[in-house]
Amino acid sequence: PPSVRSWKSVCRAEDGISGAEMLLCGACGNEIACMDFCDGYKVQQNAGGPPMYIGRFSEVQGMQAPGTSTEDESFFPGWAWSLGICKSCGAHVGWQYDRKGEAPFWGLLMSRLEKSRSQIGD
Repeated sequence: PPSVRSWKSVCRAEDGISGAEMLLCGACGNEIACMDFCDGYKVQQNAGGPPMYIGRFSEVQGMQAPGTSTEDESFFPGWAWSLGICKSCGAHVGWQYDRKGEAPFWGLLMSRLEKSRSQIGD
């Protein structure tokens, strides 16, 4: 993950008050990701309910993937996934995907996040 310094420099405006759009954990409000790191979206069919909208992010700040990864039933074939949880409250907000020889990425469940303008200061 990026350092706090690099995260702040990318995800805030010059005035340090109203910067990039942030995604917050819907359960606790923790800053999860900055929209500047979003590389696109995927709509995943969900056998048990409505489709899932998964945002693909190259970097996140407020989540972690503490478990082991598996390729079983991956939404991104050829990529192993680990459950991604909010660092603050432990809510499931997505997955981390990795594949040998390629940079990992994060798949965020957009329905479990809320949008906000960055309020990160120096």
